[in-house]
Amino acid sequence: MDRYDENHQRYTSDPRFPAVEAKAKAKGFRKATASEVRASAQRASWAPDLFCAYGGLWVKEAEPHST
Repeated sequence: MDRYDENHQRYTSDPRFPAVEAKAKAKGFRKATASEVRASAQRASWAPDLFCAYGGLWVKEAEPHST
């Protein structure tokens, strides 16, 4: 986690990132936040499940509630 912020900045500022993010969003994922990644590393009970794909960590979006 020591270099997370530096690596995250480099990853998200890459010119290819928008295409990667669009691909992940199309599959129902969003980029994990720094606090989510840190919570997962610390095994916090509230931490979401993280998925490693496309060189980053992603969180499954909540399913829309049907009414």
